[in-house]
Amino acid sequence: VIGTRAVSPSLWMRMPEYFISFLVFVEFLGLVHHILMTACRIFIHMQATGCCFGLEERNHRIQRWVRLAHVYFFNHQLHTLQAYIVLLANLMTSLSIAALDKVCCRIHTWWLL
Repeated sequence: VIGTRAVSPSLWMRMPEYFISFLVFVEFLGLVHHILMTACRIFIHMQATGCCFGLEERNHRIQRWVRLAHVYFFNHQLHTLQAYIVLLANLMTSLSIAALDKVCCRIHTWWLL
């Protein structure tokens, strides 16, 4: 869609622009997700008070909308990405503490004990 402009100076130079665009896109998706879920809750509540279906049917409809919104608004993928980031941060912290322990005469182990 954007043609040669995507890599014109270099891909590395464009990376901050792509990252900011991705963050704006994710925030926009979150906003639309919240608006849709609020509207669905209001609509289902109005149907439940005006019509004759019970609490179980109302809960079933709300759960169905929550599942659809969870899939279509990228929530599962974002949670997985966040989990990978936390996993990598914990791995890097553990490796740096282990390297510090190995190089500096077990200073971390000594400090903890």
